[in-house]
Amino acid sequence: MDYRAGLTASTSIIDGPRTGCVRAEQAIFTSIRTPMGEGYRLIAMSPGITSEERAEITRRSPSHGSLCDPDPAASALSSYPLATQRQCVAWTRYAGREHTARGGQRVHTHLAVLDPEGFAAMACDPFRVHAAMQQIIGDKPCLQPATCMDTLELPVADLAGAAFGADMVSVEHACRMVAALLNHDVMLVVGAVSPVDTVRTMFAILPQAWRVNLSLSANLQYAPARQFQLTCVGRYTPELQRAVQGQDVHVLDLGSSAAPEPCGCDAWFEFTRERQRQGRFAECVALADQLDGQVDGPTLDRVVAICRDADRIESSSQDGLEQLVTAYAKAAANHPLEKHLIRNLISAAVRRASQLQHPVGVAVPAAAH
Repeated sequence: MDYRAGLTASTSIIDGPRTGCVRAEQAIFTSIRTPMGEGYRLIAMSPGITSEERAEITRRSPSHGSLCDPDPAASALSSYPLATQRQCVAWTRYAGREHTARGGQRVHTHLAVLDPEGFAAMACDPFRVHAAMQQIIGDKPCLQPATCMDTLELPVADLAGAAFGADMVSVEHACRMVAALLNHDVMLVVGAVSPVDTVRTMFAILPQAWRVNLSLSANLQYAPARQFQLTCVGRYTPELQRAVQGQDVHVLDLGSSAAPEPCGCDAWFEFTRERQRQGRFAECVALADQLDGQVDGPTLDRVVAICRDADRIESSSQDGLEQLVTAYAKAAANHPLEKHLIRNLISAAVRRASQLQHPVGVAVPAAAH
């Protein structure tokens, strides 16, 4: 039987904003008292979740005491690829008092399971999935769901076109996290003022190609059994230090003033800082969304160079415009985004020359159209 959820979405923001809806399976993992017993388990789910997925979700879902923050309004996010190749995005929060003798607050997790095409329509960004879940599910955790739930119809949001409130501190932290991810298999990030917002900013500048298959949690306690590549928390407590001692885990302390680790992406990091200072951070998000497929450091270097050259057009002289068009008419482009940016640059240079009433003098090659 084919359990893959349906997809009705446009996945390219080169041609326009991401629109439409993505269908996802859903489930709820929490603790309630029923005739079948009590304790943390999957209490409801849609029928498309397989038995294999149920077992994996149960193993990786948070239970009592798993949130880092005791505030009743606290929430956490985790995301991981399942063995079935589908992506699970889990939104965890508190849902009142725990009904067992343990006391404390009940941990409630609402999960969405997307097939690869559906996750790609969300730019492989679990925070976009989370935003869509918030729209559909609402802010109040459900403790009495139907045992057999319907699938979710998640609206596809164009985050790049929306206001993104990333400040310079969060951008600096994001750059350090991306660099460390490229150098280490398993990473624990500590010192985040807001772990969820910190990882959200990291995803905003992380090329889509590098988001695929990334497993992570933000604001959940570190637990080796969950097998997350990235765990982001606030305080580096003595208990946490003991938990990672002897483990093959790289600890990144955002409270330190260290620069990003060398990883061949310096131009991209400086570009994101530059755009944030200019109030143009959404452009970085749009570019990162389109950087799918094969992406490496030289690809990012070329994308940054094209964007900076495009910024020069409005202030360029006739000679400068001719030089730009001549250079880019001959430029080799290895990634579809590069080709798109070069077409835009040449078109903008031609328009600018027309405004100056001086023809560029170099025909735009047919391949640029």
